[in-house]
Amino acid sequence: MQAIRADQQANLPSPEIMGWGFAAISLGAVIGELAFLAAEPLFIDEKTIVVPALLVALVFASAFLSGNPERADEARSSRESCAIEIVDRARMMAERYALTKREHEILVFLLEGRSHPYIRDALYLSRSTVDTHVRHIYRKTNVNSKQELIDLSKAMSG
Repeated sequence: MQAIRADQQANLPSPEIMGWGFAAISLGAVIGELAFLAAEPLFIDEKTIVVPALLVALVFASAFLSGNPERADEARSSRESCAIEIVDRARMMAERYALTKREHEILVFLLEGRSHPYIRDALYLSRSTVDTHVRHIYRKTNVNSKQELIDLSKAMSG
């Protein structure tokens, strides 16, 4: 669970999360088996080693998978910095091109690379309403695609 939580905080894609989970399971199995083999001569009954072996495996797995909090903080800080930059660019564009408040809201999503269905769901709007606002944004900014809009916003901020 710590591996999954650390990867989610570091914003890693799902295959990496699954990889960490598999690594944790494999590591636990190896450490448990090694602990069992090392301690086997000390115990008369095999059942008495199970609890200590599990504890050893848990300690090692926990230490290994605790993640790098500095890396997670850097990733979070980077995402926050990008979000602030996008909002600033959207505000500048809204002022320059006289966008309405709703167009400005939709512009932020477009600059994040969000799809029309995502915007509809996030703002509780109909398909035609989002399409109309996007068409107005494109017309006012004189672009023909989301990528052109993103490029324009970057050019304005640089």
